[in-house]
Amino acid sequence: HLKNPIYITERIRSLIDKYQINPANLSFEMTESAIYDDSIAVNQMIDVLHNIGCQVEMDDYGIGMSGLQVLSNSNFDTVKLDRSFIMNMENKKSETIIKSTIEMLTRLGMNLIVEGVETQEQVDFLVACDCYFAQGYFYSKPLPRDNYEKLLKESRKSLDKGEENAQNSTDRQTDRQTDRQTDRQTD
Repeated sequence: HLKNPIYITERIRSLIDKYQINPANLSFEMTESAIYDDSIAVNQMIDVLHNIGCQVEMDDYGIGMSGLQVLSNSNFDTVKLDRSFIMNMENKKSETIIKSTIEMLTRLGMNLIVEGVETQEQVDFLVACDCYFAQGYFYSKPLPRDNYEKLLKESRKSLDKGEENAQNSTDRQTDRQTDRQTDRQTD
């Protein structure tokens, strides 16, 4: 596929136009190992996808031979840390690698998603390290399309309700502040 990046990107453009998709809502994954095959073609593909307006993620980061070299020479938006690190979290070395990766990617201005999260302990560890994006069975196992769409609708309703509650709370705080200022002015 990477041997003909022009065909792939033109196909992506035509599907975006055909289905009227906002390219900012699309994210494409490339495995770290794909970069070893042809880093020039991968970087060209990333540049074209960025020009279209899409995001590009590096999948399975950390299992290849030259991860840091890949990071320094590629323009990925997000890195997905391979599940092998979080699954081996009781090993202090893995814990240190995860913490260091979070810090490094933050400094590089890149997003991080940790793959393979299955326990509350893992979630708590990641949050304590200022990592707020993860995927794994802790959140959901793979779902059939209908179940996924139902979950997505429920999540949107929950988010909408949360935003409404937050707005109501903000409105109440503003009202209380206004009342206090009015009280002070009348005293």
